[in-house]
Amino acid sequence: MHSNHSDGKGSIPELITAAKQAGLDWIILTDHGGPNTGSENSGGWVEGVLLIGASELSSDSGHMVVIGSDTNYKLPFEAQLAIDELNYRHGLTFIAHPYDNKIPWTDWRVSDFSGIEIFSVYESVKSTPWHRLIQFPVQYFINADFAILRALNYPQATLTQWEKINQTSRKISSGIFATDAHGRIPITRKFYLPIPSYKAMFSSLQIYIPLPAKPFTQLNTREATAHILSCIKKADYFNVIESLAEADGISIQYLPDQSINTDPDNLPWIFKLTQPFDSLSVKIYKDGHLHHEALVGESFQLQLTAKGRYRTELYLPDHAFSSLPWVVANPVDIPRVPTQNVIPVIENIIPAIFSTLLPDAYAIEKNVESYGEIVLDESADNLVPKTIMRYSLRLPKQSPDSWCSLAVRDPDILKQYIGNHQGIFCEISGSRRATFWLEIRTTDPLTNKEAWYRHSLVVDKEKTAVKIPFSQMKQIYGKTSELSERNISSLFISINNSTAFIPTEGELHVYQLGAYRDKKNIQP
Repeated sequence: MHSNHSDGKGSIPELITAAKQAGLDWIILTDHGGPNTGSENSGGWVEGVLLIGASELSSDSGHMVVIGSDTNYKLPFEAQLAIDELNYRHGLTFIAHPYDNKIPWTDWRVSDFSGIEIFSVYESVKSTPWHRLIQFPVQYFINADFAILRALNYPQATLTQWEKINQTSRKISSGIFATDAHGRIPITRKFYLPIPSYKAMFSSLQIYIPLPAKPFTQLNTREATAHILSCIKKADYFNVIESLAEADGISIQYLPDQSINTDPDNLPWIFKLTQPFDSLSVKIYKDGHLHHEALVGESFQLQLTAKGRYRTELYLPDHAFSSLPWVVANPVDIPRVPTQNVIPVIENIIPAIFSTLLPDAYAIEKNVESYGEIVLDESADNLVPKTIMRYSLRLPKQSPDSWCSLAVRDPDILKQYIGNHQGIFCEISGSRRATFWLEIRTTDPLTNKEAWYRHSLVVDKEKTAVKIPFSQMKQIYGKTSELSERNISSLFISINNSTAFIPTEGELHVYQLGAYRDKKNIQP
């Protein structure tokens, strides 16, 4: 959900009031930013409701909810680098409104994210066809729950993609219901309807998690937040369209069948459902395919004899919106596999052939109010002396931005060391963890016009080897074209307002910076 820390209508007190009216125990605030420091720093118990501060990151592949960011560190723009960063910090990442009409998710090659949004109420309402959107305000003021339910459609595309992810991923990818509440809905760029309210949105979709050992309200902020995020990380929760019916009394369990005397490693498992309704429709999926469907009473059991990844959907067969999945539970591996943190795979990325610029190719470029200098460390065990860029960025007064760059502007040197290669190769470190921009500019020899291309570099205290193919660099300026390595005219590694919170200072250590060719692309 969003507050006035970004594009939401309501203040934090207004969100808390709405949460209490909807009977919520906790909410997650996800204002736009990378991260949004106001949202992130709002966490804590507020009038009996736990507020967890998070952000919604705008990445190169779409929007992503990030939970657990460091508010002293700006996240990279590239989705995979942002996911890797949150995993490094033991945080969570959820792909937001993946099939939104205006801001869909565009790169399903990313990996190791926590999960995806199955429903987004805000996306559903604002994507409503015009002829139904005109009816929405009238229906909303008569019956808010009905109006929102009518805007929801069975999330076929999202569920299909979710199944595909879980069929190919070793780690379970969670599915989550999101209100994405803003307290209003845009009609044009400048005109908004002041509906749906936060309370109406909070009453529509909810998440149920297991109770902690102690009463939830007796936990302090750290304990309560840790419990919520631990359950989400383990996919130990289920999603509910609460405006269809409350899900109190629902229990979904997968248990080993102890009644059978056999090898413990080969025990069949029991799916056990307990629910308070006279009848309920249950669908059990295994490895992406419908495994069992039944109309069940208050108690239902099913023996699972085949290993696989199972998940459950529950429906209300007698409801006017019986086609909507009332409850969507997360996948479970049978037999269960212990939950493990994502550990990045460290690969040997040293290329077969690479070139490296000499230290005298570098110069410092900066705005007036920033400081920068180059220091050479010839004691380093390196092919060439290590180049150190020391920088200090202050809040800008005379210019719109604060920045400092390690720059190479000699086209002949760049042609010699960078041209006719596949991408940039560097070995770098820093005085602290930080994001920099690698920027390459090309000049068309016929028109003399420039094109600019950019990719983030994540730097830490430990030396890291990085390969960035030219094909992965995003064009940010000039006539749209692929990066031509033969026409590279300048290269920069920069830190600025977009990559760091200002003021900031530190060091960038460059052991090697050049270009590479992999063995398979070397001509005999």
